[in-house]
Amino acid sequence: MFNQGRLYVLILLGATGIGLSAADIACAQHEAMGGSLKDVSSVSPTRSPRKPSKPATRPTTSTPRRRTTPPGRTTTVAEEDYNRVADKLFSENKYDEALEAYRKAVIQNPKLASAHYRIGWILNEHGSYQQAIAPLNEAVRVQPNYPVALVELSYSYRNLKRYAEALAANRQATRLKPDYAKAHYEIGLIYSDQKQYAQALEALKEAVRYDPNYAEGFSEMGYVQRRLGKPQEAITTYKQALRLKPTLASAHMGLGDVYYYNTKQYAEAIQAYREGVRYEPQNSVAHYNLSWAYNEIGQYDNALQSANEAIRVKSDNPEAYVEVGYANRKLGGKQPKGSPAAKQKFDAAVAAFRTALRLRANYALAYTSLGDLYYHDLRDFAQAAEAYKEALRINPSDANTQYKLGWSYNDTGRYSEALVHLREAIRLKPEYSEAFNELGYSFHKLNRFKEAIEEYKKAISLKSDFVLAHYHLGLSYIATGNRTGAMEQYRILQRLDQAKANQLYGRLQPSLRN
Repeated sequence: MFNQGRLYVLILLGATGIGLSAADIACAQHEAMGGSLKDVSSVSPTRSPRKPSKPATRPTTSTPRRRTTPPGRTTTVAEEDYNRVADKLFSENKYDEALEAYRKAVIQNPKLASAHYRIGWILNEHGSYQQAIAPLNEAVRVQPNYPVALVELSYSYRNLKRYAEALAANRQATRLKPDYAKAHYEIGLIYSDQKQYAQALEALKEAVRYDPNYAEGFSEMGYVQRRLGKPQEAITTYKQALRLKPTLASAHMGLGDVYYYNTKQYAEAIQAYREGVRYEPQNSVAHYNLSWAYNEIGQYDNALQSANEAIRVKSDNPEAYVEVGYANRKLGGKQPKGSPAAKQKFDAAVAAFRTALRLRANYALAYTSLGDLYYHDLRDFAQAAEAYKEALRINPSDANTQYKLGWSYNDTGRYSEALVHLREAIRLKPEYSEAFNELGYSFHKLNRFKEAIEEYKKAISLKSDFVLAHYHLGLSYIATGNRTGAMEQYRILQRLDQAKANQLYGRLQPSLRN
């Protein structure tokens, strides 16, 4: 299927051509709870730690489209007779018929460089990059001073990941025409595709120096600046692209990516992505990122709408189903507890997470999200543990999920098993104060009070105002008959949380209170 916007650019821009951006397509720790010694009522559902899937600027499934305009005709009157039919078909977007006609034309006159070029151009538009190389090379052989054909040839090579040849073709184009902004832009794309962002930036600077109105060049430069860890510069550059061309979808998407991935300004990301999908409504990644950002700021109905739009555009979209599940989970939590409305939303969340897993069997985030739903909302700790186990089978180095599985085991009385996973969480994340607290709880339930006390102290050393750790430490002191230690934790809690202080004092045996 042809890119309809491409011919539109041909008509508007004549022989100069401009390029679009290259394609590529990228939670707070929950409080330790569970078990009879813990205040379950204070548990609040939290989001599984995760990264958004990918930037909306660059889809991973395709190489960026560019808009190299076929050059103006350079043939004689007789040669125009050979090409008249092909040119007319081309102007009507009838590329398959034009291709056949141009092939007949070069048989009649093999020296028609522009016809060879257009054959290569059409083949590139078809995605037949390997087949495009021969006619483009022939165009350059017939007419060596042909920078546009060289840039088109470089596009074929770049799509085939033959970067050295792509770079050589563009370098030759810039030798022939040093101020050819398009060639400098393509060099930037070649470096960017190889993640050589510093070199890409220099080439793109040349592109916009030679053509200060090159909106696509500024847009690609913004992407490169973001990848170089320069988000504020990227924001400025994307905004410059949009001043030049307010309808440039890639610049809106790229600006959204900076706000979304780098500066975490989700409201600004939403505004940018919404503008982007106005001009590129089939960008499933942008709709997905919109849903993620809406979920982050608590606009769950909007998140559902955007996630479902991402699924409409791309049905096999496990990331979007996870967002559907998360939004439904949060909406269910807003309904009266145990109500049919809550059940409906939670059932929809389970279904969405399981659909994500059907689409991607080894999707750790979907398992973790399912575990969170079972744990926090449905209070089904056994099911939660099974989901967390599956997540760890896929990604055993996830400290947060190791912690959550240990937590779930504590809530189902499997304290010895909890020890294994909580210790692993701490090994992976030595500053994990919540895991030390939860490990202390496991030891306490196994009547290993001395070890429990040590773990609670470690949690407090990492987080001195950790209310639950002070409370649990006080309980372990009570269990060992240590009145002094228990009263010390009581006094600390009086400063931190009077309700918890009262709760601890109520646990003291009368003989230890005085």
